[in-house]
Amino acid sequence: MILLTDTSILIDLEYVGGIAVLPRIAPCEILDVVLDECEHESQPGLVQNIKQS
Repeated sequence: MILLTDTSILIDLEYVGGIAVLPRIAPCEILDVVLDECEHESQPGLVQNIKQS
């Protein structure tokens, strides 16, 4: 299982369109605090893309 505790990797993966790759590698768990930090006007679809993956 991949436990994501930092927003940096999610933001970087979004820039390259790689969010959907994470669940293919292993099941993922993202802390609620991290998901909250991902909500930003510079990447409005990031949280939605994470939840869809």
